[in-house]
Amino acid sequence: MEDNIQRILDSINEKRIAEDTLDFLNVISETGNEKKGCDFLINILKRENLHIIVDEFIDKRPNVYTSLSGINPEGGKSLMFNGHIDTIPIGISDPPEIKNNMIIGRGAEDMKGGLIAVIHAISAIKRSKINLSGDVSLTSVVGHETPIGQKEGPKRLIELLKSRKMTPDAIVITEGPNAIWTAGMGFINFTITIHSEKGSIHTINTTYSENPIYWAGKILMELQNLELEFENSGYHQLCGRNQLNIGKINGGDYFNRLPSDVTINGTLRWNPNYKMKDILSKLQGICSKISKKSNLKTNLTIEENATKQPFQTSLDHPIINSLKNAGKKVTKKSPEIIGMALSTDANLYSYHTKIPTVGFGPQYKTAHSDHEKISINSLHEASKIYALTAIEYCGIYKNKS
Repeated sequence: MEDNIQRILDSINEKRIAEDTLDFLNVISETGNEKKGCDFLINILKRENLHIIVDEFIDKRPNVYTSLSGINPEGGKSLMFNGHIDTIPIGISDPPEIKNNMIIGRGAEDMKGGLIAVIHAISAIKRSKINLSGDVSLTSVVGHETPIGQKEGPKRLIELLKSRKMTPDAIVITEGPNAIWTAGMGFINFTITIHSEKGSIHTINTTYSENPIYWAGKILMELQNLELEFENSGYHQLCGRNQLNIGKINGGDYFNRLPSDVTINGTLRWNPNYKMKDILSKLQGICSKISKKSNLKTNLTIEENATKQPFQTSLDHPIINSLKNAGKKVTKKSPEIIGMALSTDANLYSYHTKIPTVGFGPQYKTAHSDHEKISINSLHEASKIYALTAIEYCGIYKNKS
């Protein structure tokens, strides 16, 4: 059996993975306009003679699934790999090319390379004639990248998982560093609005202490105190501490007119040791305090579609062990166990379906940059690790007769 497994690994061709990834990068599949990327994946799956499901729940923006059915699902575990087809806008990013053993271009790392690596892994298992006990699948989704995407593809997949039309025992998202990503922070995008009923009047007719900008400064000081509180308490062993930051402040239209509204827009991330309601109560408490002192309306809103709960998968779960064993066999060292402040679709799947979810990507260094790239070797190794993980986790069916 060990010889058969080695033959599977040997059949995963580095050059073909690189060529397929480059071809995928040459297909534009920006969020909201993923159709060509979906069609590309469908054609790759056809070429590999893999089972295809095109879930066109949105016109011209389907999720694309493939699966390799196990012989004895009741006796083995089923594994789902997952990733997104869409990319952020190409903009002025480097054009696709292969140079110095690197595949360059938008989507190389985030996350077209990971999808191609899984397809080659599943295809290698199928060609080997080894029968898995449980099912292995790949679900490729659209609408991942916010704010253009509203998580349409992941939400559709969650519907199928909750209705048990798909029944994996674990999910591996093929994104992130070459490590087992077992925990992630919760995330909210919040806006605090300070409103003056006086409207946009000349500043000669009001006082500085009635100016929403003045009170925005007071809120920023309160937020700084909250950030200091996070800095000094509540560390998580993998994710670290809660984090608060501000990205935008808007208000006013003329130097001597009172702004009727000032908005402060920021992000707050909290680790699995905290509850979302407790985090929100801290922000609401700041708004209530300033509203009472200023006599100005001070409101807190959050972007619901961008909100994610933290996730944490038990280190005792079998998928962790399977990934560790696979990584060690391929790279001669056991992958690191990590948590990250970054939130991902693992947060959604874990929270809404309760299915243990982890991330394990080929590489995560240049995602969303204009110089996005990924090493060919990291993709080749990841593909082998995905194949070995599926074999160990799903199990090999042995006919007792």
